[in-house]
Amino acid sequence: MLHKEEIETKQVYENKIYNNDILSLSIGNKSIDVGEPVIDLKTKSILKISFDQLNDQINNLQYEIIHCNLYWEESDLLEMEYIEGYKVNYIDNVSKSFGTLNPYVHYEFNIPNENIKLTKSGNYIIRLFDEYEPETSLATIKFYVTENIMDVKFNVLETTNFEQ
Repeated sequence: MLHKEEIETKQVYENKIYNNDILSLSIGNKSIDVGEPVIDLKTKSILKISFDQLNDQINNLQYEIIHCNLYWEESDLLEMEYIEGYKVNYIDNVSKSFGTLNPYVHYEFNIPNENIKLTKSGNYIIRLFDEYEPETSLATIKFYVTENIMDVKFNVLETTNFEQ
């Protein structure tokens, strides 16, 4: 007989918007906006995340950083093993639209920032949610953290065996 813990499966995270009011979701390196969203621990690179919410009111939106395993499920690491700072933070760079047909609020934040620093390489998820409904995700976004922990040195030699 299987126990309840053995039957439960972990949530698999993906790049997904769960709320129809969230538009223009973007993630990219702050210096270059193309390519995969990657933070390199050695170069102190920064990711910029921005999106719009169709609304005329500024909401208290937050983001959570989740370390994932190879299959994009939450890893078994403790928060203090991969993060310095707070796992959950408010999005405080907010601006309302002006003179538009459809009112919206623009939200923007960077990772890392003064509240959060990542200390371990791997797969990560940013989960966006409203402060008053923390169990309901507005969106989830994948990004990667890398670190160069090994140097490879090699020499190329000319062959004297022409048959090779």
